Order: sequence, then C-alpha cells, then structure tokens
Amino acid sequence: MSAAAGPARQEAEAVPLRIPEPGSMPAEARGRATSVTDDRTLPSIPRVAPATDSDAIARAQAAAAAITAWAGGVTSAVQSGALVTSHPSSLADARERVHAAAAGWEALAVRVPRLLWGYGWLGFKAVLHLIEWVTESPVRFVIAAVLVAVAWFFH
Repeated sequence: MSAAAGPARQEAEAVPLRIPEPGSMPAEARGRATSVTDDRTLPSIPRVAPATDSDAIARAQAAAAAITAWAGGVTSAVQSGALVTSHPSSLADARERVHAAAAGWEALAVRVPRLLWGYGWLGFKAVLHLIEWVTESPVRFVIAAVLVAVAWFFH
C-alpha cells in the first residue's frame, strides 16, 4: 500500500454529512445544530499585542530587579555562612514582632486572633529553644533524659 493511497482511501470511505431538515428534529437537537458553526464563520480572536506599554515594561523590570536582589541576598547569605552561623532570635524579640504584627490591625476582631496566633507560635518557639538548649550538650541531654525517666516512672 502506498502513502498516497491512504488519503484517497480515507476520502472514499468518508461518510457524507447528512443534515436533516429543521422540522424533522426535536427542539433540543435543532438548538444544538444551529449552535455548531463552520470554521469560516467563527469570529476572529483579537491578537494580543506584544508588551509595548512602558508602564508594563517598567513594572516587569522592577519585579525582575526585586527578584534578583532577593536571590542575590539569599545566595550571598548561604555562601558567606551567615545562615549556618546565625543565632535564632530571642523570645523577647519574637514577642515584640508578634505585638508589632498585631498592632498593624485596628479591628479587635482581627488583632486579637492575630495576637493569639503569634502567642501560639511563640510557645512553639519556646519549646524548640528548650529542645535546642537540652541537646546542645551531651551532659545536659543525659541529665534531661534522667529527669524525664524519673518523672515518667514516678508520676
């Protein structure tokens, strides 16, 4: 079978489209039949012009500069070891940040839940600080493990 025989065979086997008379179809089918359009009657889709608006270009450049600055700061912090050698903020500093974030809201309905959310995370941070403090020294860890075991057995 040759390659040219393929399209000829498809044309020969094609079933001609038979459009029934509008009066012989149910109303629902008539509605569907009239909604189908021919490719030539489709409205043309407006082409989106390339970005020539100076505002859009300026916003895109500003966003790219901000992303580049952020990425540069992160990579320089990683390369310099600042992320590895930095110390976590104290609980007092974290509490100040919680209050500053909650003070940004005037409505009590938002400020109080934000403050409670911050205190919840502050409690979680305190637990992490305690775990860090206990595991910082092997002796401290052993003493803490003994105290936990005594509390567990004699509760």
